[in-house]
Amino acid sequence: MSHEIRTPLNIIQGLIHMVAENRDPEKQKEYLNLLNNSSSNLLGLLNNILDIDRIESGQMSLENSRFQPVIKIQALCELFAQSYEEKGVELIFNTVEPRVTWISGDEVKFTQIVSNFIHNALKFTPEGSVTVYYEQENRSDDEVEVVVRVKDTGIGIPREQLSIIFERFSQVDSGYRKKYSGSGLGLSINYELIRLMNGDIVVTSEVDAGTEFVITLPFQDGNVKQEVVVPEELITDFTGKKCLLVEDNELNVLVISKMLEIVKFSWHSEPNGLLGVEAFEKGEYDLVIMDLHMPVMDGMEASSILIKKYPGIPIIMLSANVTKEAVNQAMDIGIEHYITKPVSKEKLVQTINKALKKKDESK
Repeated sequence: MSHEIRTPLNIIQGLIHMVAENRDPEKQKEYLNLLNNSSSNLLGLLNNILDIDRIESGQMSLENSRFQPVIKIQALCELFAQSYEEKGVELIFNTVEPRVTWISGDEVKFTQIVSNFIHNALKFTPEGSVTVYYEQENRSDDEVEVVVRVKDTGIGIPREQLSIIFERFSQVDSGYRKKYSGSGLGLSINYELIRLMNGDIVVTSEVDAGTEFVITLPFQDGNVKQEVVVPEELITDFTGKKCLLVEDNELNVLVISKMLEIVKFSWHSEPNGLLGVEAFEKGEYDLVIMDLHMPVMDGMEASSILIKKYPGIPIIMLSANVTKEAVNQAMDIGIEHYITKPVSKEKLVQTINKALKKKDESK
């Protein structure tokens, strides 16, 4: 695990020096793309570790939404198409016309499971193809069983290792000479998610011939008439609005402030909760973005003071703390908007829209 974390960090540090020393715009663009890929890999690994923690602590819960599984898998295949093409491996998606085109269940976890298996198949298939099959089996009038098969022509798994591949940190290709990188968490997380969703998984494999994973998941029939909800258009120009940014990390201030400037949101920053409270009482602000962990006074205490004095104040809590306890504590004191770091501009703008809309409705 230490190796898997340090490798992308080492790449990121090296690329930063290369960007700083090279003045060629094309080379800088190439290095920045590599930086983005390496940071995404590191974030993915950290998310896997956090998923394991949430599963172990019982904090992982199921959501319910209505979605089209065939469309989801097609979108995933399109997403992976370039990676497969670059490796020279064919990605095939086959399905028969499903009786139920819409299902109800946890769309995010379904997508995560299928995505992990498609990615895993690519990693262990040096040549040939990976085929994703989708089919359904009826369980009752309102229930449907979804079956997803991911079959590759890759390196295969030795018979004696089939019983341990879903264990954490377990890898078919291990040791100092291992050819395939990875933390050994992907299959373990998939196994736990499938169990959480009351599903089942079966694996068959032959060395140098390939592997097939068969995932079975129960869902509710989603072919019901529902009102079409037209998403509201996001506001991306906040000219005249002012934000109080309470954050002790100067780099985070730089990143968030630049995002605010892109959408024409003026801002002022303070390095701790105490100064943040004082600044809000002296100035006129339409929004507060509050970090959680700060010296002198943390974001939770500062937010509690502001909410008690100024009911309805829109506060967005920004933190790297993704635990359920932290989110619940924020909600208990009246914070309705909680974003975990790293935050994208899109996510920040969406949350700002929600926060200001809530403020306008409460007037």
